[in-house]
Amino acid sequence: IGDWQDEDWQVSSDNLTTTMEAFVSKRACEPDGQSVRNYYQNIMGWDGSGLRYAGISIESSILNERRVLAEDTVRVHYDKFIQVAEKFDENVGKACKTKTIMTDLDEKFVFM
Repeated sequence: IGDWQDEDWQVSSDNLTTTMEAFVSKRACEPDGQSVRNYYQNIMGWDGSGLRYAGISIESSILNERRVLAEDTVRVHYDKFIQVAEKFDENVGKACKTKTIMTDLDEKFVFM
């Protein structure tokens, strides 16, 4: 697990299929031991032949679906997520031809 940390992150379009198939076959860094393909199936845009989009999953150190905190506490974390999204837009928005879409899959911010 984590051997990808010592590898190049840039992937030539000539090697995309081979690289992605090797990557999605690896075990994900999560307790159930699922493959990367299964664990990230809803946020990775790899359909087996082409890359449609890339998703990044970020978790807060204080927020979870069983915890309700004061808005001023939650707002600090939420605002940081917005800043990260804006930074992605600055850095890769032009290349990706889209803006970041930020969503809350656990619907934690519904209560904010």
